[in-house]
Amino acid sequence: MARAAAAVRGTTGRSPRWYRPPYGILTAGRWATARSAGLRPVLWTAWARDWTAGATAASVRATAAAELRGGGTLLLHDTDLVSAPGCWHATLAALPGIVGDCREAGLRAGPLAEHGTD
Repeated sequence: MARAAAAVRGTTGRSPRWYRPPYGILTAGRWATARSAGLRPVLWTAWARDWTAGATAASVRATAAAELRGGGTLLLHDTDLVSAPGCWHATLAALPGIVGDCREAGLRAGPLAEHGTD
């Protein structure tokens, strides 16, 4: 984790702040390792099941909309490395609708640092 954080810092010039454990499994060892690398573990309050083979923009949006809550964190994926091939396309296509749904519900989409998780 320390090497990954250093690689991000070396590439972007900024230190990463957050660590989302794979599959949401946060063990004591992962927590301690993340903290020693200067990362804050964070989980999600909602997901959109965007990693599945049958994911479409409509299914991703509908699943996310059912889970939206103020102050929540929505889990979305930007890769298909360990998911169904091409599933990230559904996520990308669903984003405008998800943001619109948030606005319609009086919510605002933003980075974790603006969620009170800082």
